[in-house]
Amino acid sequence: MGIQNIIIHEVRRIKDGDPLIVNYKSEENDLSTLEDELKNNLLELFIKSNLNFGEFALDGNPELDPAFEQTLRKYFETNNECSNFVEMTVELAKNYAAIIGENKLSSVKGGYLVFYIYKVKGKSCLAIAIVNKTKGADVTNDLEFVASHLLNLSMLHLGASINISDWRSELSHRYVKFKTGRASDIRDYFEAFIGCQLDKKAAQTETRELRKAIQEFSKDTLKLDQDAIDKNLRDIHSFISEKQKNEETILLSSIAKHIFPDNDEEFLTYASNERKISEFIQIDTTTLRSFKKISFKSSKFSLSFERELLGNQFKFENGILTITDIPEKLRQELEEEKSNPTDTDSK
Repeated sequence: MGIQNIIIHEVRRIKDGDPLIVNYKSEENDLSTLEDELKNNLLELFIKSNLNFGEFALDGNPELDPAFEQTLRKYFETNNECSNFVEMTVELAKNYAAIIGENKLSSVKGGYLVFYIYKVKGKSCLAIAIVNKTKGADVTNDLEFVASHLLNLSMLHLGASINISDWRSELSHRYVKFKTGRASDIRDYFEAFIGCQLDKKAAQTETRELRKAIQEFSKDTLKLDQDAIDKNLRDIHSFISEKQKNEETILLSSIAKHIFPDNDEEFLTYASNERKISEFIQIDTTTLRSFKKISFKSSKFSLSFERELLGNQFKFENGILTITDIPEKLRQELEEEKSNPTDTDSK
C-alpha cells in the first residue's frame, strides 16, 4: 500500500458569509519531501475512520453520472491510470468551490482539499480529504513559545475514497466509502459534491457482513470456540433488537464496544475494511434472525442448527424433521449405536 500522487488545493472561507479563498495548485506535491509519518496518516485516514459505503448516483438513479463521476471518466480511461492528475483535481476542486459558493451554503467553511491516489491490495483508489488547520504552539531556537497552525490529519471529518478498480469493473455497488459527519447540512452538500448514495441493498448486505465479521474476528483473532462465537451472535442479536425497539441509531462503533470491549478498535478496523460495514448500519430484520440458531434442548436431547439450513439439510414437513447429508462422524456413531444398542432401564 502506498501513495502514488498527491496534491493540495485551497477552497475555504474564514467566517460565515465571507468570500471564498481559492488557491489551485498547478503541480503535484513532491512525494519525496513527505515524511513517512504523514504518508501513513493519509493512508490510515480511510482505514481507521468509521465510514459509509455506496455508489455514484444522480437524484437516486445510479444509471445517471453525477458531475464528479463524469470527471473521473474523463481522466481514468484505461488500466485504472489517471491521464492528468493535476488537471483532474483542479476540475474537481472548482466543482467543490461552485457548490459551497452558493448563498445557501455561505456558512460552510470548506478547507484544504487533499487529493491523492493510492494502492491497496493491488487496487487503485482516489481519495479526497477536506482538512483544516488546528491551533497549537511551537518553540523557537531561543526557547520562546510561538503560535503554530498545522493541518490536522489525525482524524477524518469529511472525505471520500473511490476504489477506481471496483468502480470501473462495474461489479460492485460499494466502491465509494465516505465520511460526512452527522450534521445534515454538511452531509447533504458533501454527498451532492461527490454524487454518492448509500448502497440500496445495504441493509441485507451489512447485516449479513456483520455476522461474518463477528464470526471471523471471534475465531481468527480472538481464537474463541464455537459456543463462544454463538453466544456473541446471540448477544448482538439482543443488543440490536433492543436498539430497534427503542428506535435508536445502530452504530458499528457501539456494537464493537458492546461485544468486544477490550478489542473494539481492532474489530472496528476489521469490520470496516475487510467487510465494508458502514458506521451507520442499516439492519435487515429477516437477516438478523440468522444470528440465532434454531435450538431446542430437553432432558433427552438437544438440537441446534443454522437457520439457513432449514429447507436444505434440515427439511420439516407434516410435523416431521428430516436431516440429510449427515456428517460422517455422526453417521458412524449412529451406525455403531444401532449395531450395539446401549442397555437402558425402563422407567
